[in-house]
Parts: sequence; C-alpha cells; structure tokens
Amino acid sequence: MLQPDPPALVSLDKASVARFRRQVTTYGVPLSKTAVGEFSACPARWSFKTVEHQSTGPAGPGLLLGRACHQVVADVINSDRDAGTEARVSAALENEGVAPHMLPSAIDWVLWAVELTRQRHGCVVAVEQMVRSGPVAGVTLSGRFDLVISNGSLAPLELLDWGFGRHPKFNRAEEMVADVGTSIYRTLLAVSQPSLPDRVVITDVHVPGRQALSVELTKEEVFRAWQDIQGVRDGIRAVAELGRVEARPGRQCEWCPYQWRCPHSPTAAGAA
Repeated sequence: MLQPDPPALVSLDKASVARFRRQVTTYGVPLSKTAVGEFSACPARWSFKTVEHQSTGPAGPGLLLGRACHQVVADVINSDRDAGTEARVSAALENEGVAPHMLPSAIDWVLWAVELTRQRHGCVVAVEQMVRSGPVAGVTLSGRFDLVISNGSLAPLELLDWGFGRHPKFNRAEEMVADVGTSIYRTLLAVSQPSLPDRVVITDVHVPGRQALSVELTKEEVFRAWQDIQGVRDGIRAVAELGRVEARPGRQCEWCPYQWRCPHSPTAAGAA
C-alpha cells in the first residue's frame, strides 16, 4: 500500500515565533472566521501573514470592489434616507475608487442591500462593528459584524453578513451550519449583546446573486463547532511552540503571495 507523502514543513522566523508565543501565552490564540478558514486551508500561508507579518501585496480588484461596497452600504444605513438615492450612491462609490465600468453593478448591489435592510424593519444596533472576546478556553475570538438588527421581521436578533464576491460562500443551509465561522459569529453576538434573546438568526447574503441564506444554530451545533475551533487552536499552539508549519497545497496556491517561501512551488527559497 502506498504511504502518503509526509507534510512539507517550513521554518518560521525565530524572533517572530518568540513574539507570537508570548502573545498566545498572555492573551490566548487569536481566531476569527477568516483566520480559521485560512489556517485550515494552509497553515503556512496563515503563519507568514499572522506570525511573521509578511505583506500580502496589493489587494486585487475584486477585494477592493467588495470593500467599497461594504463601506457605502454602511454609510447609507447610518445616514439619512436621501443618502440612498442612486446619484448619492454613485458618487460615494466613485469616491471609494470603484472603476467606471463596475459602477452600474456596484450601484445596483448597494441599493439592493439597503432595501433588504429596510425590509427587515426592526432596529439597527450595529453596522461594521468590530467585536472581540476575552480569552475563552485559550482562544480570543474577534470578528466584524456587517449589520445587526434587533426585533426585525425575521427574528428578535439577526446578523447579516454581506458578500460581494463572484460566488456565494454557501449554497445550502447545511453548509452554513457546518461552517465554524457561523458559530464564531453566534458566540461573538453573546459578547456584544449581553441580553441575548433565545432566537438568533445569522444570514449570509450574496448580494450580486440576490441570495439570503439564514440559519439558527442549536446549542449542540455550537458545541460541535467549538470542538473544531479547539482543533485549530491546538494547531496554532504547535506553530508557536515548534516554529515550523505545514505548507498545504490547494486552490489558494493560485493567488498566494508567498509562493517564494513554499516548498510546493518551484520558486521556493525557504523550504525546510
């Protein structure tokens, strides 16, 4: 029987590892929805960015467009109703640097997201809010809430997560429930809303596709997700202790800015 190839390991900068080890010992392992996904996909890529603070290079046009749409949606929701007119939205997107050929689509997306917010009724209690927990089981969680509505038409408390990418993050509710990031959002809601209602809905919104997928997590589902979170925590602790990390090939290799460090790349210069 063929044996699987051993993992390809990369050695990290010793001073960076020592600094990160002190951080983990004092504050716990820093985790967010994004960090869990990045570490699970490729621990080395996550470590180059988070432990060594290597630059990821300039953001691509898709990421810049998403950031601009996020910002304008937040600005419109936080301002008066006149800010949601097509002319005002267009001017705001141009000010955020959206290219002229993308303006018609971006305007449409922003107006639809704002209208969806209004259709939820209720009270907007958070827009683009950064939330961080204290150390819990050796983990410090953090995340950004795009939008939180209380006493809306869907639930006593709903978190909406805008997505402006080409494809939706989830196609089925089961995928969203199984994603650790959903449970991280659910946990952080308890940090930001001490009087958390029994019913909490988390909605992933793929704005270009007009898709809104909503789920409610049971206590059992949150508990199972915490087991996955602790698995990532233990993997990151090993990085802090050993200073060596696995480079795991996958789809992310196509746009990875650290190929020069990766043993799977022919241009690698720092493979262990």
